[in-house]
Amino acid sequence: MKHFISKISKVLLIATILPIATIRAELPENVNEDQTRACCNRVPRISCAPTPITTVTTITTAGTYCLANTISGAGPLITIASSSVVLDLNSFVLNATSGNAVVVDPTLHRDHITIRNGLIDGSAAGDPNTASGANGIVIPTPIEAAGFGHSCVLLSNLDIRRFVSTGMSTGPSFTSASHQPVNNMTIDNCCFIYSGTNISLAGANISITNSKSEFSISGNGAYLNSCDAIRIEDSIFSFNALAGVVFNSCGGAIVNNSIFFSNSGDGFDAVQTNPLIALFGDVFEQCLFSGNGGKGVYINSPVLEGGCFKFLECESLCNSDNGFTFSGIVTDVVLEQCISTGNCPGNGFVFTTAAGCTATLTECAASDNTTGFDMSASLGSGVIQGCKAIGNSLTVSAAGCTPAAGGCGFNDTSTSLYQYVSNVAQGNGSGAASGTDTNYCVSGVGSEFTPVTGGPGITMPYNQYGRNQFGFFAAGLSAFDNVTLR
Repeated sequence: MKHFISKISKVLLIATILPIATIRAELPENVNEDQTRACCNRVPRISCAPTPITTVTTITTAGTYCLANTISGAGPLITIASSSVVLDLNSFVLNATSGNAVVVDPTLHRDHITIRNGLIDGSAAGDPNTASGANGIVIPTPIEAAGFGHSCVLLSNLDIRRFVSTGMSTGPSFTSASHQPVNNMTIDNCCFIYSGTNISLAGANISITNSKSEFSISGNGAYLNSCDAIRIEDSIFSFNALAGVVFNSCGGAIVNNSIFFSNSGDGFDAVQTNPLIALFGDVFEQCLFSGNGGKGVYINSPVLEGGCFKFLECESLCNSDNGFTFSGIVTDVVLEQCISTGNCPGNGFVFTTAAGCTATLTECAASDNTTGFDMSASLGSGVIQGCKAIGNSLTVSAAGCTPAAGGCGFNDTSTSLYQYVSNVAQGNGSGAASGTDTNYCVSGVGSEFTPVTGGPGITMPYNQYGRNQFGFFAAGLSAFDNVTLR
């Protein structure tokens, strides 16, 4: 960020000091200013007068179409059977009391489709609170024998609500690498609410920005199946019937500044069910997973090896299960400066990964969970460095989540391949109230692996009470400079 700001400052400084003629002189000799402007307008501008739509319509010619009034009835209300179409709802309503509101015709590949500026509603006639229509927007996979799916689709400034099946959907998912339902799709500044599953997508180059998906009736806030090259930014997924967002056999995602809140299931799931497609290459930055009925984050790859997951400055708070969970054949996991707290009866960070899987946790913190960091069921290896486990001892009782005996700060096995470097643990397990903490546990039995005692089969030379001075375990579990605070 500092480098980015520095670059902007330099540009502004140059623009302030240099005269306009000098700046113009920096352009290549064979490029003039008009040409540089044209580079930003990839589609040539044409004079257009929007064609008004007043009733159920099939669009067969490229152009801009504009609703002149609200349209209500059995769907499909609008069928798009052409490329290069802009459908502007003009702040009116498409109310599909049955069927689908908007359908992109799948007979041929379509591209450059824009739908914007209005409400797409599936409520029943005379009953605005009951979902009756099937789907809001449907973009089926083209039925051409070969080729790619629809491309360059933009949904913007839409409110899509109360559909029995989905608010919007693409697909079904592709059956071969060369046949995607949709490529290059952007959903921006849209609100999806009160549908079975609010968003169901399959395709590539999917972008969801500045949008909300809330109160799904029976499914997820967003379900992405067999997708790659995904971007989710500045969006909220909350109060959905299942998970906030699910990636099923997806990869190559960047998710930042987004909130996954109070969903009945997990906040975010990445699962691998397609035997041909592995989970891979997702980056999450400054995201919040909070108050969900399941886990905050759950990544599970049971069949194919998945890897390269990175979480930066993310928080998983007050979920009813674990804060962060990584399971199966999931490797190359990196968590930096992440926080997991108040997850009850769950743990902060949990790894149940297979042999050969690696993980690195740096400067992460876990507090007020049952156990802070639990690697006891993992066959993998890695480094846990500069992390803190404070006051992890919560269990469920009639009074709610309360401190009680059990739980640990860091929990591992005597045969672990993880290294623990410069970590801090305080008041975990039974807590300070009983005077007996279990800050570093061996298989959850309370035998501390550092710095006081070793569990079965563990040798720990050179240890002092307050600090582990380059101790090691013969069985492979390493612990360097870890601190127990009493």
